[in-house]
Amino acid sequence: TIVFEFTEGTSRRVFRTIPTRYTDGVEFVSASMNGQVLPRGKNPGEVEVRRKNGLRIDWHFTPVSPSTHTFTLEYIVRGVVKRVDGQDLLEWQVLPREHDYAIASATVEVVAPVAPSALPRISTRRIDGRTDVVEMPDAAVVVRATDIRRNGTFVLSVPFEAGSVLDALPAWQARRELHRERMPIWLAVAGGVLLAGVALLFGLRQNYDAPPPSTGAPWSSMI
Repeated sequence: TIVFEFTEGTSRRVFRTIPTRYTDGVEFVSASMNGQVLPRGKNPGEVEVRRKNGLRIDWHFTPVSPSTHTFTLEYIVRGVVKRVDGQDLLEWQVLPREHDYAIASATVEVVAPVAPSALPRISTRRIDGRTDVVEMPDAAVVVRATDIRRNGTFVLSVPFEAGSVLDALPAWQARRELHRERMPIWLAVAGGVLLAGVALLFGLRQNYDAPPPSTGAPWSSMI
């Protein structure tokens, strides 16, 4: 849920990009403006959904003068929890890395099937105010940040006991682990190919007959 306060001129569009890197995909569910769900499209009163450096959502609306409006986005991110150092780790960038406006405050709530195994960590960027972590009942964690400058953001990391959230590695991490396991084999094959190429070149060089030395005999060209 995003509350925008338009302070000057007229505005006709806002957008939000959801990162898809290190996930098994992001699925758009719905978007609304001031409590009204918008149909998909590019016209005023509609929401545009496209893949551009992630999942980008554009709210289109009739131009408005300085005023306050509430935008809501619902989406599903798959494979966002990963296995790191023997624990299940939820790591998420809460705010966009790039935004041309300041943010008065931001709140994120994480509700999990189990309580975190350690205190959540926060990595901040361009935040002048406070950043507080509050552990709530029912395995919930609430994080609040204030006075966020232009292009300010923070990344929330919540650790859980291994196997308490994940039944298996997310697909993207499983592919990466398989790639790492096969890397020595690929390097060995590449090294073997390189050595074979060098040996072939050496063999060809050994079989190469050098031209006879010059005898220094005089010669003349025909005219």
